[in-house]
Amino acid sequence: MREKHRKLYMSAWWELFALDQGQHQAEDKYFQLLSAADDMERRQLITSDEWRYLIRRAGTCLSDGSEGFDLIGMLKARRAPQDS
Repeated sequence: MREKHRKLYMSAWWELFALDQGQHQAEDKYFQLLSAADDMERRQLITSDEWRYLIRRAGTCLSDGSEGFDLIGMLKARRAPQDS
């Protein structure tokens, strides 16, 4: 049963990774991939080495065709308190 779940989750991860989205959606895709990899690791469906590999691959979504992409600035902006 565990292997079935692993295959299902990994297939979904790679399908999301392969989606061709515009650069403006790359950040959302990146964070979805990170979240999915974290979830698989928490469920012990992947090893820490596999998790690191997926995280590195997710990072390529941001770097592909995005000269000057500011990951640190993006992360800071996402963590900034929202003005109400």
